[in-house]
Amino acid sequence: MIKWAFICLASLSVFADSAIDKLKFNWINKVEKPAHGAVHHTMYSKANKAEVGFYVYLPDHYKANPKARYPVIYSLHGGGGNESSNLGRIHILKRAMELKLIPPSIMVFPNGIRSSIYLDSHDQSIMIKTMVLKEIIPYIDGKYSTIGARARAVHGFSMGGSGSCYLAFQSPEYFSSICNYAGSGNSRINFDPSSKDAHKKVHHFKNKRNILGPEKDFWKNNTGYSVLEKNQHEIRENMGVRVVFGRKDKAFQSAEKFVQFLESLKIPCEFAVHEGGHNWGTEQNGLDTMKFHAKHFKLKQEELDLLK
Repeated sequence: MIKWAFICLASLSVFADSAIDKLKFNWINKVEKPAHGAVHHTMYSKANKAEVGFYVYLPDHYKANPKARYPVIYSLHGGGGNESSNLGRIHILKRAMELKLIPPSIMVFPNGIRSSIYLDSHDQSIMIKTMVLKEIIPYIDGKYSTIGARARAVHGFSMGGSGSCYLAFQSPEYFSSICNYAGSGNSRINFDPSSKDAHKKVHHFKNKRNILGPEKDFWKNNTGYSVLEKNQHEIRENMGVRVVFGRKDKAFQSAEKFVQFLESLKIPCEFAVHEGGHNWGTEQNGLDTMKFHAKHFKLKQEELDLLK
């Protein structure tokens, strides 16, 4: 009886320490009147064993041109958000399309849940990276007329900016371009995350430790510069990289170091600095990002002709 009780307590302890047990979130977050006609969808995520929500915005061009195929932009929310958080950014895409800065494009808003940093957790109780790459992207490409990886961009704010880097740099074959707005999660991992002073060395350390766990190698292999070093050739040759940061953002120096590291690897990076703090920056920053994505879409002439 005592032995059985010990096993039960140990099992409860393991469960209580799981990443999913530490995060408070909802998989489905539908708003009553979504911005700009975005449509809420759900799908069953095998990776997370749950029905999950996401939004899709289709340009007006889509319904009227059934033969056309479209670029897709994935927009990732910040640490306290969900799939409804970034819908206001559609107006930037719409304005960019009006100005002919970018061809008609689909925009997708995944639910990266609260404080997930868009990765699979160390204990695999949260599987956001797998969900986005292996489930949502195939769903979108299967349901809609898309071009695929040749014209698939990702960008996001704060946790979503860092998450864009994590997804794209670990799996560069999925994306043609990336833009990191105010995401400070990329760093040279040269510390022990189980040490007492670890929280002083990484922004939002507690939230990240929930997902990344106590092992140094897991941090290094998921968020460290080593990911860039490992995949630098494919990133350099096939992906556009843009960083947008406010000069008054507390993490601005981290952003500068990140850009300098990209440059040391001869990975071209467009670094846009605005005079604000921890935010998306100006509308012009947003329009420039759309133009940047468009520059890196690898479209055939016949595809461009059908998008006019």
